[in-house]
Amino acid sequence: MIFNNFIFPSWRAIGARGTRRQRLVRQTDGPFRVPLTGGEHTFACLADLDFALAARTSVPLARLQMLGESSIEALEGEDIALRTLELQFGGFVEDYDRHGIGVSATLRRTGVAMISKDHDWRALFTAVLGFDAHQQSLARLILARYVEYLAERRSAIATLLTLKRGAAVIDAAHGGDDSLPLTAPVAVAPAPVDRLTRLARGRAVILEFAAGRQVELMLARHRFALEHGRDWTLIGAQGQRYVLQPGLNSVGRSRENTVIVDDTLRNVSRTHLLAEVVGPDRIALTDLSSGGTFVTPEAIAR
Repeated sequence: MIFNNFIFPSWRAIGARGTRRQRLVRQTDGPFRVPLTGGEHTFACLADLDFALAARTSVPLARLQMLGESSIEALEGEDIALRTLELQFGGFVEDYDRHGIGVSATLRRTGVAMISKDHDWRALFTAVLGFDAHQQSLARLILARYVEYLAERRSAIATLLTLKRGAAVIDAAHGGDDSLPLTAPVAVAPAPVDRLTRLARGRAVILEFAAGRQVELMLARHRFALEHGRDWTLIGAQGQRYVLQPGLNSVGRSRENTVIVDDTLRNVSRTHLLAEVVGPDRIALTDLSSGGTFVTPEAIAR
């Protein structure tokens, strides 16, 4: 999904053999009954289950917000723990692929206490403990998708560490003074769309511009402005004002976001963008969307 440049090398090697999972998906018959959100669900074949699990490899918004409130030290500690789990579980997948060692038997030795409750993963792995020898390809698929989830979570942590370390450096340089001049916002002339720069998906980009100014940006096809005044504010094309809160903000159509944009803007993703003020005149944006986030290139910090 996102942040692919941060995926741990061991998982790249497993992912490179994706045809193995595709063969399992094609060759294993259903139906399968698996506990997922809302109760037990029946899937006609492994392909249907694989599709459902793919949506659970992303990091939930509540988890992102929790991580955003964590200290640098806490994030570094969690990254180490997740890296250890990613290696361990990636090894379980390797053991099944190369040596036919059953996933369920391995998990019975380790237990499931270390499995995240996000997306009901722990409940799913509790069911895996009871799988028989004929269900190990199903167990392997679930485990492989969970390793992808761990990689995504580590990638999110890597991005947050980049933001927080940058903010700490800026704060030290300014002696902790985060005051802003209280000047009236002055709009700048909109830039032509073809002059906007698309942000790399999953990578934090720092914008820097003085208080009292705006820069143009687009969420997919929809035009917005980012205003830097007393508060940082996202302004819609119809004049809607979305004030950013201190800390990490998520922007999108989902009602779980910090900043909820109009649901009629269908090209805006449910969680489209992360935004966090990291200095007196600097804000970090991380695009999470399929439609893209576009900004005035002159505003990107050099």
